[in-house]
Amino acid sequence: DALSRAALLRLVCAHARVRPVVADLPDGVEAQRRGEILFLLNHGDRAAEVAGIVGTDLLTGEACTGHVVLAPRSALAVRDNMR
Repeated sequence: DALSRAALLRLVCAHARVRPVVADLPDGVEAQRRGEILFLLNHGDRAAEVAGIVGTDLLTGEACTGHVVLAPRSALAVRDNMR
């Protein structure tokens, strides 16, 4: 059943030390990392806040200093200045 599969997947990921790209993402938000660039995609119909985002917004050049708000059905590309 679905609960057993989810529990098994959590166990296997913990054993393999798999970590999320960004912890505690809101529903409908996807995170992908390619080198020093973090991509956030909001697939949802509502704005979504994501915490722990620090770097430079590559579309605007503005600094991201802790959390970002993604508009519905939008994306963000952030360069991690610490990597």
